[in-house]
Amino acid sequence: MQGLQGGEEAMVRLDQLEAMYYELQLQLYEIQFEILKYEELLLTAQLQSLRRQMSERQEEVVYYDTYESPDAMKATDDPSTPLTPPRDDMAKLQQRTRQLEARRGRITAKKAYLKHKKVSEPQASDPNINISQYVYMDNNIPILTLGT
Repeated sequence: MQGLQGGEEAMVRLDQLEAMYYELQLQLYEIQFEILKYEELLLTAQLQSLRRQMSERQEEVVYYDTYESPDAMKATDDPSTPLTPPRDDMAKLQQRTRQLEARRGRITAKKAYLKHKKVSEPQASDPNINISQYVYMDNNIPILTLGT
């Protein structure tokens, strides 16, 4: 008889520990979600900055001096200071923009995954749900088992 009471107490304690575990798991999901949210805000600011730089480069106007003869123009060219073509700068900015867009896409996917995981976890705070009644499959989605 005493062994039966000890087993019941152990099951109650196990349920309490499982409830505490799931509450901590939900807090962890919330913290990870917040981190991703701020990373996404940072990436958005970086993307806006890059887009602003790209538009400034596109609107940039280059003025050329007029020369009376081609010989005068050749005399003023300094071969030691090569000019970087604006197309190279634009290509680098566009590549960086694509990288940041891809990174932001991965962060958005992670946020959706965390949101789904948070929703799919059993609610430990709900007193009507006995957490020990959940069975977890390979994809960690809880399935309520009947008869336990």
